[in-house]
Amino acid sequence: MQLEAVDRISTLEQINYYCIDGDNESPKIKTIHSILYHIFSQAGYTGNIYYQYYSFGNSMLDYNLAEANFFDDDDEKTPWTMYEVLEQICLFFGWSTVPYGKDVYIVDYQAI
Repeated sequence: MQLEAVDRISTLEQINYYCIDGDNESPKIKTIHSILYHIFSQAGYTGNIYYQYYSFGNSMLDYNLAEANFFDDDDEKTPWTMYEVLEQICLFFGWSTVPYGKDVYIVDYQAI
């Protein structure tokens, strides 16, 4: 018998991204915070999202992203997985995610 433990963030690899408004045919522009909240809620995190990051001015969470970026340019408009979207956002900003209970911490180690 073999047992494998999988955390909730890893389950996002099995879930295709879908637009927050539910309409994949006409993706909208959303804030990073709303996209991250959407992703983490799909993984079952029902608590808060805490952020600690280094910023030069306005909150990065208020930056806008087009949800169309999360769909391939092929004829079928194949969606990325939720994990790929999370990974690309975190890579761009240099963030790491740390789940703890029902909450998720997003940390920029340069800010510590």
